[in-house]
Amino acid sequence: MRIVRTPGGEIALDQTQRRAGRGAYVCREPACADGFLRSKRSGLLGVALPAEVADSLREACRRSAF
Repeated sequence: MRIVRTPGGEIALDQTQRRAGRGAYVCREPACADGFLRSKRSGLLGVALPAEVADSLREACRRSAF
């Protein structure tokens, strides 16, 4: 799963993995998403992740786990 910071500064999940911008990849396991959000790796995008993006990441990982 890819999280992207667009050239305009928007942070979002990139379901297509084709949006322009700086991206960070997270595996679809819920434990990976939680580890990513707790670690400093989420800073790879150069900004803190908004709460709604973090929630969307957790939800997308939870859905894909089934």
